[in-house]
Amino acid sequence: MLIIRGMVIGLIAMALGGCATRGALQIDCPRFANYIIKMPKSRLVEEIQADAGVGSPGIQPGIQALAAGPHTRFSLEASLAAGARNTMLPKTRLVPEAVTAAPSGDAVLLLSGGGQWGAFGVGFLDRLRNAHPDQFPRARTITGVSTGGLQALFLAVGTDQTFAALRAAYAPQRESDIVNRNPQWQAVITGSIAGLAPLKRKVLAALCVDGDPAKGCPMIDALASDASADAFIGFVDAESGDFYYAPIKMMARTLAKAEAQQCIAGAAIASAAMPVFFQQVKVGGRVYYDGGVRQSVFETTIAAQAYAEGRAAAALAQSMGMTTPPAPPTLYVVRNGPTVLTDDASPQKGADALTNALRAEAIVVNQLEVQSIADLRLANPTGPIRLVTADGFDRPPGACVKEPKEAIFSPTFMACLARFGSARADRTPPWRALTPIVSGAEPSAARLGLPPAQ
Repeated sequence: MLIIRGMVIGLIAMALGGCATRGALQIDCPRFANYIIKMPKSRLVEEIQADAGVGSPGIQPGIQALAAGPHTRFSLEASLAAGARNTMLPKTRLVPEAVTAAPSGDAVLLLSGGGQWGAFGVGFLDRLRNAHPDQFPRARTITGVSTGGLQALFLAVGTDQTFAALRAAYAPQRESDIVNRNPQWQAVITGSIAGLAPLKRKVLAALCVDGDPAKGCPMIDALASDASADAFIGFVDAESGDFYYAPIKMMARTLAKAEAQQCIAGAAIASAAMPVFFQQVKVGGRVYYDGGVRQSVFETTIAAQAYAEGRAAAALAQSMGMTTPPAPPTLYVVRNGPTVLTDDASPQKGADALTNALRAEAIVVNQLEVQSIADLRLANPTGPIRLVTADGFDRPPGACVKEPKEAIFSPTFMACLARFGSARADRTPPWRALTPIVSGAEPSAARLGLPPAQ
């Protein structure tokens, strides 16, 4: 009996060993690390970590060199890389002879993570653009994390064609169009619930015709154009835990088509690689995680720099004969999902390790999502911030119910979310304004939304 039991255990071990993991999804961009930019730490975070002896390393030398190129010289990401302090000024204001064409003020569109919840953001923004154009953010700067990073590629171009492609991308016929999903219990064996090979194929095909750079890459050409917005996609280095972002326009402008396709796809897919849920992603041989494990939205400190240097902006405006200084940028935040926990992976339904791990991850991610938005207000106490969320998606009329529960991408649920987003765009006003932090208010009063002490 013991011999038979040993043989059975051995056979099971051999079977599990043969399918122990689906392995990492490899994306071929050898120079990826030379292009991406580490998010600088705030002064407060550096003070908190002062005893650890770590500082902000600054911008990589490779990015500094690229900033001198004629095709990137006046782009927003090149200004960031070169350490420019007035990055939120319209890029034409960096060229004196074109100053008269520059509009006052700027908009920054921040797109959060959320996986299939991105259908909400697509429905919302598409409806705004078509039915309420005065409320649609004409952003020259777009940042995205996870599903928001994928959206940023299409929104940065912003044409009728790319909006049609964006709608199609968030209206899959079946889940397998996006991921290869296994039953959740197999995650212990395969290393993740779903593989990302289908998503990789879709992103490569979106960037180049049939995914083949030899047939042309109109999307990459459009992303490189001055007419497109500056797009940044955020993700996390799995080894160091540092948050990085990829300057998409710089990649589109300075890399050969085949390399640009791989590197831009690498940024987008790495940003969506949420641990446990999705297959590990390696770009240029290095592992990256979904940016949402650090923060759900980010604005690359652009707006914070603009507010801190209002005097410099006013002085520049005066030197160019402008009667008023540039208006502060408006931050438009699309939370692709709710701000409260849903009942996915409820611990009441099971005490197994995977259920508890997924629920704990959901709680942590939810906190990061809300705190990331709150941090925008802390970094920009008085500037305009507009927010929309998918809260209320499960309330009638038209409540959206996720079926089947274990689906990562449910076509029917995503279609409902797109309709809900469209309806939310028809609300007056469609955006919720975040209250400024009152100057002079004590910290406790500011946190509670109370007026300052008299």
